[in-house]
Amino acid sequence: MSVTVATGENRVISMKKQTGCGVPAATGAGATILHRSPGGFSFTDETEGVSIPTSNSLGQPDPMEEGMFRVSGQLPSPMLLGAHSEIDESIARRDFTAGPTTTASAGDEITTQNGNQFVRAAGGGESFLTDGWLAGMSFPAANLPDAANNDINLTVTAVAATVLTVAETLVDNAVGDADAVLAMPGHYTFNPTTARTKNYFTIDDYDLEPDQSTRLEDVVWTGMSVSIPGGSNPATVQYTGIGRNGTPLETVESPWFTTPTEPTVRGLASPVGTVFIDGVVSAVITDASFNIDWQAEGRDAVGSQLIIDIFYGKPTVGGSFTAIRIDNALQKKAKAATRISILFRIEEAGTDPKDFKSFYFPKCRIGVSKGDDEKATPETITFSAEHQTGVTGGFDGTFLFQDSTLS
Repeated sequence: MSVTVATGENRVISMKKQTGCGVPAATGAGATILHRSPGGFSFTDETEGVSIPTSNSLGQPDPMEEGMFRVSGQLPSPMLLGAHSEIDESIARRDFTAGPTTTASAGDEITTQNGNQFVRAAGGGESFLTDGWLAGMSFPAANLPDAANNDINLTVTAVAATVLTVAETLVDNAVGDADAVLAMPGHYTFNPTTARTKNYFTIDDYDLEPDQSTRLEDVVWTGMSVSIPGGSNPATVQYTGIGRNGTPLETVESPWFTTPTEPTVRGLASPVGTVFIDGVVSAVITDASFNIDWQAEGRDAVGSQLIIDIFYGKPTVGGSFTAIRIDNALQKKAKAATRISILFRIEEAGTDPKDFKSFYFPKCRIGVSKGDDEKATPETITFSAEHQTGVTGGFDGTFLFQDSTLS
């Protein structure tokens, strides 16, 4: 199935980060075109008139005065590699950063043991923890003596100083290798407990005809909804945001961003989706979806038609997936209120190691309900992601994103 993406011919949507609230990004260069589903971009000017009650005997409507300015809306898009990174990191409230690399050397050799572990030489003094590995990251290994261990995406499930555990099966080799390289591709981010970022953007909604723009100001991205259907149907994402104002511009000012850059992206037309439940690959998931919502809102001020700012609430993170029932394992965990980890990795079709986008939720409470189907028994698993803290080899947060194509 092909993926249709609108980048802008008759309508160009471009975005540029601001230096702060109340400081619209300068006109000219430096903006990025936002890829989107055709006809999907929709931001609404919510400025409303305010009725001024009066006492009159003519039965006339009360006069109206201008109310508060604000805009809100959505940006739907197919799931794309290399796209929307500024929005993703805004929702995480942490900038994307390069991932860890571990390079073996003489005295710091790496062996493969126990069917799923990379083990460093005990006397080498180096540490996977110090290197920055986290559970939920994906990476390929290189230069290992056993070819089956190289150039496939591996998924970190646990991290200790000298042991890195993955979900996949490895060929054991007790001979220390001084040439091995374990490197996380692309960049990752997660929602931190402290030092959270808050990014504001100016969006130029430019129409070629009549050659005029609407400039959306102080836009804060506040949530995302992801749908991962079964089969060859493309995964999709819909972002939501709130802004403080929308300004219609005259032709002489349009477009506001004169030379926006179109990022290099690739579609996931026929994605190879992998779902990990508690670090184990599940081959029976038929579809999945999840939402992240910061429950943000604008607050009014006395004496101004502009809202003071957009304020984040407590994030709600959760979703559901449907699976073909093969045993009672998930039902037992739901009954016992056992928390589980869930990782969705959407891979590009092609040769290994495949590029991907992944979404990891380390601590989830689940509920299970059975369906009724004579061919196969389906079950729907709902999950609510909780905040994780104090886990060795983990991160203090609720979710982790990774895009293997970012640089």
